[in-house]
Amino acid sequence: MRFSRSLACLAGFLVACGGGGGPSTVRKPDPLEHAPPPDSRLDAPDDGMTVVGTTGVLDDGDVRAVIDSQMGGFRNCFQQQQSSSYVSGEVLLDFVVRADGRVERVWVSRSDLGAWRVEDCLVTTAKFLEFPPPRGGGRARFAFPFAWNQAGARLSAPIEQAWGYPTLRAQREAIRACRKAHDFNGPFHLTLYVGRLGRVLAVGFDSATAPAELFPACVAQTIEGMKFPDPGQRTVKYRALVEDFPDV
Repeated sequence: MRFSRSLACLAGFLVACGGGGGPSTVRKPDPLEHAPPPDSRLDAPDDGMTVVGTTGVLDDGDVRAVIDSQMGGFRNCFQQQQSSSYVSGEVLLDFVVRADGRVERVWVSRSDLGAWRVEDCLVTTAKFLEFPPPRGGGRARFAFPFAWNQAGARLSAPIEQAWGYPTLRAQREAIRACRKAHDFNGPFHLTLYVGRLGRVLAVGFDSATAPAELFPACVAQTIEGMKFPDPGQRTVKYRALVEDFPDV
């Protein structure tokens, strides 16, 4: 699979490209859409993206016109977390589009948002998009980023990966049960917010490879019931790679 340079920038969450992924112009919501909170961003920069598949090609105009037409639906997904002011981050949706322009597969390939219900809503909304047939007559694959509430990042404190591993290891059988139920054995990332007494406030899921449809929800709901070390008065944002935890 070959991607353009600009698509590689998107896959890097806009951090390594164009001066560190500074804010782009925000499209004003239509009157019937929910306006995002101040300082929120829900648009990708116009970077000349070209979308390339094995034999099918879509250009950035093809992609943006379709996604913009449903931006109200995507924005409503983020509104689910508006009351949780500390929830913030970026979500990268990976698309595979069939030769007829319909979405064959879409999933969260990378996200540090930490809110699986929002991520699931974004995926559900994206499934019903219909793009122009890719030029060349084959599938096209591309990634599209969304960002939310960047100002809220200051309301949670990042914490090292080792901090939560004892908890995840102790609950490894519950995670394995999700793997077995949904036949997914690959690595994935978790992003979660933990508050007083170690209570999980929100959790998100992302995976470089497409998981079974209900696997992210199974894992997220399992994590929501765990108790992590008490971070005291602060809310911490924890991100970890989960592969498998050996028994010893």
